[in-house]
Amino acid sequence: ASILGSSPSRTLVFEDVPAALNGARKGGFLTCAVWDEVGAGSEEKWDQMKSSSDYFLRTWNDGGKN
Repeated sequence: ASILGSSPSRTLVFEDVPAALNGARKGGFLTCAVWDEVGAGSEEKWDQMKSSSDYFLRTWNDGGKN
């Protein structure tokens, strides 16, 4: 975030890997979970990713906000 001249709380991280999504969230970043069959792996894991993120995208044509 500092390289971009911003703070983590004003920087949105798009991520399809649960561990990286959790790391970004713990670092204070806004997060957007992105669906990926490999990253999410199951509907259960995808639901967890969505519920722990500020935003989520199943496809690039939609947007969800928690």
